[in-house]
Amino acid sequence: MESIICDHLVHHVMEYQLFCDAQFGFAPGRSCMIQLLTVLELWIEMLDSGDPINEVYLDFQKAFNSVLHQKFHAKIAANGINGKVLDTSFPD
Repeated sequence: MESIICDHLVHHVMEYQLFCDAQFGFAPGRSCMIQLLTVLELWIEMLDSGDPINEVYLDFQKAFNSVLHQKFHAKIAANGINGKVLDTSFPD
């Protein structure tokens, strides 16, 4: 279920060019390896300049599993995501 929704969300975001240049994880052609190298270079520059580094990592799969799917369905519909992804019935 998560992969179907993810595919539709990525398609929507790509169609409306909503990804910023800093987006890697779901952007086609921008792998997590490239993101890791990019952020590592940034961290080295920050450490060399004496700047602090703060990072937050999220596990969206676990977050998705804790969401009430009916509310998620309503929220993505309210944000303009429609079509086949919304035709899927979600379990309670």
